[in-house]
Amino acid sequence: MKNGELELTGAYVGEMRFGTAAGIGTVVWTDSDGSEVGWYNGGFVGGKMHGQGIFQWATGEKYEGEWHHDMMHGIGMMSRPDGSVEHVGRWSYDQPNYL
Repeated sequence: MKNGELELTGAYVGEMRFGTAAGIGTVVWTDSDGSEVGWYNGGFVGGKMHGQGIFQWATGEKYEGEWHHDMMHGIGMMSRPDGSVEHVGRWSYDQPNYL
C-alpha cells in the first residue's frame, strides 16, 4: 500500500485465496523503520482492501466504510482522534465527495 510516497508493509491475518488476502482479515501497517502507521480490519479482494472495512491511523484518525482496491470509495465516515466527524457521506478515490 502507498501512503503518499511512503511504501507500507504489514502483517496480515485472515482468509486467503490462491496465496493472497481474500475475504475478511486484519493487517497492521508499518513504515520502513518498523513503527506502526495504522491498522485495517475488513474485506479484501486480490490482496487489496475492498468492501466494508475500518482503517485507523496511528494518529487516531479513523475511516469506517466502503473500500475499492485500497481506496476509500463509496459511503463512509472519517473521524478525528477526539471522535468528532470530519466527513460522512460519499468518497471517491480517497477523496471526500461533497456533491
